[in-house]
Amino acid sequence: MRTLTLVFVLIAASAALDDTADDAPTPLYVRLNDTRVACICQQELASKNVRCRLLEAKNSSAVGFDCKELPFKIISSLSIDCGNFTLSSEIDLHEMTFRHEHFYPPYHVELIGCRIHFDLLSFGQLIHENVSTHESVELAMFGPIKPRLAAQYTERLEYNTSSFKPSSCKLMSLVLRSCIVVYFPIYLNMKCFNLVNMQLIDTPLNVISVSNMVGAMSLQQFTVSHSNLTEAAENIYDIVLDSLNHYLDDAIANGTVPLRNETDWLVRLKKQYGRFTWQKMLFKASDESTTGGGFTFSFAKRRIRDESAESEKWELIPSQLATLNFSYNRLTKIPNLVSLLGNLRELDLSHNEISSLYDYDMCWPPSYELARCYWFRGPKDSLRKLDLSYNRIPFIGVVSPWFEVNLQYLDLSHNRIKSLNAMAFKNSLLPSSLVELNLDYNWLQSFELASLARLEKLWVRNNDL
Repeated sequence: MRTLTLVFVLIAASAALDDTADDAPTPLYVRLNDTRVACICQQELASKNVRCRLLEAKNSSAVGFDCKELPFKIISSLSIDCGNFTLSSEIDLHEMTFRHEHFYPPYHVELIGCRIHFDLLSFGQLIHENVSTHESVELAMFGPIKPRLAAQYTERLEYNTSSFKPSSCKLMSLVLRSCIVVYFPIYLNMKCFNLVNMQLIDTPLNVISVSNMVGAMSLQQFTVSHSNLTEAAENIYDIVLDSLNHYLDDAIANGTVPLRNETDWLVRLKKQYGRFTWQKMLFKASDESTTGGGFTFSFAKRRIRDESAESEKWELIPSQLATLNFSYNRLTKIPNLVSLLGNLRELDLSHNEISSLYDYDMCWPPSYELARCYWFRGPKDSLRKLDLSYNRIPFIGVVSPWFEVNLQYLDLSHNRIKSLNAMAFKNSLLPSSLVELNLDYNWLQSFELASLARLEKLWVRNNDL
């Protein structure tokens, strides 16, 4: 079956250059702005792991070496604890992820209680990284092989030709714990092609934008926890639908829509409703279409431009995100973006303020007989673990919130569930997939789960049974 693909194209225009010259200044990972503070590092025995900490200069006689020597070391894992000296220093992630001549950046970085060097950054422009950004929604062709019909979200990054080389960053893992982070470090996703794990823990971030998530698609593990996150790319479908409507309005008016098996159902739906206002309309129509394939979303390509060679190439960047952790935040609903993550295996939304699994934006149509929820449409074939514990969910109704999802582990503990309708499980794929179900610490008075034939572990402690 051929499948229509709505393409989000991430365009990164960059120059491939030689390394910096031999006379380039020595990079400095830790910048101290207080002479009373010192940075001392120690290397673990028989390893390339280094731990550094900031302390009072008068106590700097501790065994170890100065942080200034870090660029000269071959380091696998680097941990820097700024302790009580957050405002007396700043970490330069640009230098730490940029390969200089004879200096090699670390592969794994953990920063604790530090201030990230973002002083020169302003909204929409990464001046310190010599990266200018431009966000826009562009119309593109899309389809199964050569795209013909699509809405395209574009994040264009242009790198300064004197400072950027894609191979210069070796960073694979970045953990920012209790750090002062004003902006999401999206540029790292663009310049560090080996980066697979990013964790932002206990930060002041409260919003993850669409461009942030487009950049995070190249990661395998992404965590924003113990923060004040209230939104995560909530307008992502507004961007998609506005662009798609614009394209179809123009194409239908001018008679340029290709009436093929892959697209005719979409054109008919557009003519019927006049305007796409909900993504669930597209999902349902796609599910019921007999002439075309499915309707999916893809973060598809990145363009690398080599200005010196006057050439460019396209790289496919399919969503690789397998683990998403938004625990310990202030989310009130399952983020819409989850429905786009085609390879997601584990989703942790525990310790939030989610009060319902039924939202008019993602559940369609409003009738029990036909209703379905599309929270997990993208990862329905891959999602195995879902943690919704420590939220405010009051009930599980007739409609299955996990439509067509092969979950193996489901944690609903520490909620406010009073009623649990057996049909929500029976009318799903869970009877043949679910192995563990945790319902501890709810308000259940009764339940019936006979349909869950594969269930091996069930927790129902501290209920009103």
